Amino acid sequence: MKKNWIFVICIILIFSISFYIGIKIISSQSNKENNTEINNSEIMETTASEDEKISPNAILIIRTYYEKCAHLNEETDTISSELVNINKEELQQKYPECQIEKFEKDEIILKKTVDKWCEEHFVLKDENGYIVVYCIGEKGEENLYLNTNITTEYLPATDKHALSKGLYIYGEEELKVILQDFE
Repeated sequence: MKKNWIFVICIILIFSISFYIGIKIISSQSNKENNTEINNSEIMETTASEDEKISPNAILIIRTYYEKCAHLNEETDTISSELVNINKEELQQKYPECQIEKFEKDEIILKKTVDKWCEEHFVLKDENGYIVVYCIGEKGEENLYLNTNITTEYLPATDKHALSKGLYIYGEEELKVILQDFE
């Protein structure tokens, strides 16, 4: 009877070890299949994004951030013929000063940062009794933009004072409104 118990215990022990080894083998095969599926999908995604090319009907958006004035200018245009059918890597080579924010066959968004003033800054000054408009250049210099026929003779004292120091304006629309007000 004692031999029977030893025999039963050995059978249970062999069965348990075999069961444990079987689970480990199945588990490792499942992990290998999952890793293979993940690697295949990663390869397909990488290949798809590398193979994606710019369509002839795509829109190109270039966002320029001007550090001196902290303004962001956005220009939208259609794709030039030289950019049609190029991939993301080739686009980066053509625009090394830009970061590619979005790359899809129908829409490209590039961003660049420049250490300049944007072209939308103006200064109005009183010179010899007339309002003169200067555009602020890339380095902050004042460049003559417009000589007006608007006299300062009849303006209120506060406006005359502001113009004597320089009245800073941002944007052509604001410039037009202010000049109309002074007329």
